[in-house]
Amino acid sequence: MKSSLAPRKSSCTNNMSEKSEDKPLSSPSGHFQQAHILIYSDISPSQAPPPLVYPSSKSPSRLRWAALAWAVLLALAMLGPLAALLVYIFVIHGYVVDVDGGVIYTGAAFNVITSLSNIVSKVSDLALVPVVGLMATIVAAEWYRASNVYEGRGRPTPVHLGAAMSLLGGPNPRTLWEALRLWLGWGSTSRHSHVRMPKTLRLSILLCTWLLVLHYGISALDQALHWTTHPRSVVEKMKEALLTQDMSYSRPFNDTRCAEWKADPENADRDSYIRDSCGLNNGSNNVMYIDQPEAARTFANASTSNSAAWTNQGSAIMVPATRPNISYTARALGVRANCKSLTQQCITCKADGSCVGATGTSEASLRFTCPTLNTTSVNVGETTYVDGLIDPATNGQMSLSGPADYFAGLAQANPFRYAFVGQSFAYAGIGDYLSGQLVGDTGFITWGHQGGLNVVDCQVMVVDTVYKFTPPSTYTVQSSVPSSLLHAQYLSNFVPTGAAITTAVQGAGTRPGSMSFADAAALELAKRTVAGAAVLFDSAPLVEVLGRPVVGSTVRLSVLALFCLFAGLFGLTSLLVGLLAAASLRDITSPLVSVIRQRLLGPYGVLLDLYGRPSEREKDLMSDTLTEMFDDTHEGDRLVIGPRLEGRRWRVRSHRQEQAL
Repeated sequence: MKSSLAPRKSSCTNNMSEKSEDKPLSSPSGHFQQAHILIYSDISPSQAPPPLVYPSSKSPSRLRWAALAWAVLLALAMLGPLAALLVYIFVIHGYVVDVDGGVIYTGAAFNVITSLSNIVSKVSDLALVPVVGLMATIVAAEWYRASNVYEGRGRPTPVHLGAAMSLLGGPNPRTLWEALRLWLGWGSTSRHSHVRMPKTLRLSILLCTWLLVLHYGISALDQALHWTTHPRSVVEKMKEALLTQDMSYSRPFNDTRCAEWKADPENADRDSYIRDSCGLNNGSNNVMYIDQPEAARTFANASTSNSAAWTNQGSAIMVPATRPNISYTARALGVRANCKSLTQQCITCKADGSCVGATGTSEASLRFTCPTLNTTSVNVGETTYVDGLIDPATNGQMSLSGPADYFAGLAQANPFRYAFVGQSFAYAGIGDYLSGQLVGDTGFITWGHQGGLNVVDCQVMVVDTVYKFTPPSTYTVQSSVPSSLLHAQYLSNFVPTGAAITTAVQGAGTRPGSMSFADAAALELAKRTVAGAAVLFDSAPLVEVLGRPVVGSTVRLSVLALFCLFAGLFGLTSLLVGLLAAASLRDITSPLVSVIRQRLLGPYGVLLDLYGRPSEREKDLMSDTLTEMFDDTHEGDRLVIGPRLEGRRWRVRSHRQEQAL
């Protein structure tokens, strides 16, 4: 069977010998063009009268310039918004950009970032078909060249042509799958695999696969960019110069004051709690520090010079009372505590009130041992509960009642150990005086008329901290290392009482999901210790001025990088295909390539050959506007479809053809 892409009125006869395989057809002399008869069988093409070159079809030079223009246009349309996105993030707002933990902190607005990424995604959607159309130019040029050589391998079979028209006319996963099956001979298509698919069609399948992967990848990454990009406050670098020495926001310990007090000969024979108090205790006020009012003001954030604040790691640091509207890094001495409830970890109580591991009476004492925690032995008296620093020499023995037999006056190491008994009726039900009732996971155990008791053991460390302040009140630790033993000893003077800690955080842990009593006690212990030594802190310049907070965005670096990679590859692929399309038209002078290209991209040529009536105007048959090939349409041109007996095939005929049968 022979199918011609030349006008119907062009007649042809076979004048070539069967021995002329792979021999180029001779060209007519003069200014005439060679007839271009595109066949699917192995019958050699004939020498036909030269057709006229009509201006209604594009010349190869115009088609070449059109391919170049489309290549540049598609590349710019794809890479332009992508470049705008990167310039907006890293150039326009480059002074705000910071990368931390795989996240970009930028001053770029959230809505602008997502809008530009959405534009890139939409352009890839719109550019997919034009890029494949450029590939159709390459296929058409190769088909044209192969048609001038007997048995040219670049000619498609009818099945190949159908796959090419489906794929190039509307690239999508379904048409790609059908073309791929035909190429590889899978399933029912194996009977068509005896004739090798032309190289340009195979390249078209690979190109469409590549473009669809990039296109769907861009769409998915655009959605991921929307999901992972969030508006938030970021730091904008300040253009004006600020001198760090004029901004005394660091709070180091005043070692000079303490050294002078300790070196004073008048204090040489005094008790250790006086010598090590840095002048806050002169021995005449019954161990009540003379500067406690400033400590209370600092703890309550009512001081004009200092304030105690928690960091993101739960440590407490001394910071300036004023919080400027800038972000900066500074140094401060701080305290970090880690507490655990011994009653929770060492005692197991049953519903009848009997407790495993605990002895004593409900109105007298509570004693228990804890082999899992360094053989700790605890003895809690009847009504008097004391607290303090545990002397390391006791080897874990604690007596939290009566005389402080196991307590140390100052810290002997950094970190040092501190224990207290929390007593609170907030953890005992009204009228519940039974012994041995553990209250949930709080660590409190009801013990007679004393309410709930909780033996808390804490590790306290004094740390030198470098932190970043972000307005209005966020303190992020940049580095934290244990401070000197001397600093630990100074601050151990200001460890609060267990009663003060329990009163401040009682009720903690009673609700699901709330902070446990031990964790809340650790925070309170650290903050009260720092605040208690408020007058012993000095002012010093900050480390660095980072800038002012502005409304910006956080962008996931990996998602943005993949999005830019896929979009960039799509744009470069568009440019490359356009350049190859222009190069494929070299040495071609016939305007029929444009017509062939249009017949690849649409079914009009095939429909005209099968069912239509060609136009009476010969120039319309050469037009690359394929609808002009048809004669005027009438009612008799409507098509009917149904099974026909001849050949047992389904046939489509126009009403006019049905009438002729």
